[in-house]
Amino acid sequence: MPATHLDFEGAYNIRDLGGLPTRDGGVTRPRVFVRADCLHQLTPAAQQQMIDYGIRTIIDLRTSEELQMSPDVFAGSQMVNYLHLPFVGDELASGAAWQEAYQKQAPMHERYVAHLPLCQPALRTIFTALAEETPTVLFHCFAGKDRTGMIAALLLGALGVPDEVIAEDYAHTYVRLTPLIAKWRVTAEAEGQDMEQFEIDVRADAETIQFMLDYVRAEYGSAEGYLRLCGVTGDQLDRIRAKFVQPANQ
Repeated sequence: MPATHLDFEGAYNIRDLGGLPTRDGGVTRPRVFVRADCLHQLTPAAQQQMIDYGIRTIIDLRTSEELQMSPDVFAGSQMVNYLHLPFVGDELASGAAWQEAYQKQAPMHERYVAHLPLCQPALRTIFTALAEETPTVLFHCFAGKDRTGMIAALLLGALGVPDEVIAEDYAHTYVRLTPLIAKWRVTAEAEGQDMEQFEIDVRADAETIQFMLDYVRAEYGSAEGYLRLCGVTGDQLDRIRAKFVQPANQ
């Protein structure tokens, strides 16, 4: 089953990653890591709900341009530590390698694997924060699907959560976003966008994230091996594991 949905008014796709099994019989602890979509429309009541839930760190994975268009409601908050740690930074996004690898029309699984060699410094920074920041840590992008989905998959994969569990949780994003996608589709049609590519872009199929996990395993040995290549240390991964995974014998 997917991670537990959290109903905060103004967002659609927030889930606590606790309660997921690991291959060695453990289980992920709740209120440690939460994945989410954009928080710019959270109501004041929902913001207080999130504080009451225990969220103390927010990692915003979006670009600087996205922040300007839709500021996070917790930016500048005295109640949480807000960190802007873009998955794709401005310098990378404007570079030739990124334009060639990502901006062309392509299936989402190809776009995901295109991130892997290019976003390693960003991933080191993001996972350092996941290791060091005080729980509960929420990380989010715009829809909570692509950048957030990749972070969640690498995080869970490195801790031994089975692929099928990761893929099921990833696919649940499409269910959560269905009301938004209907609105986006109307706008895209009115703007004359390529609707075939639109439908590809908004999907969140289990096969997409499974392809990325298979690629990571084939190219880097494991999710942990990939993160170590990014510069995430063994100590940092141990700290993440210690606070996030309840072992089978406890």
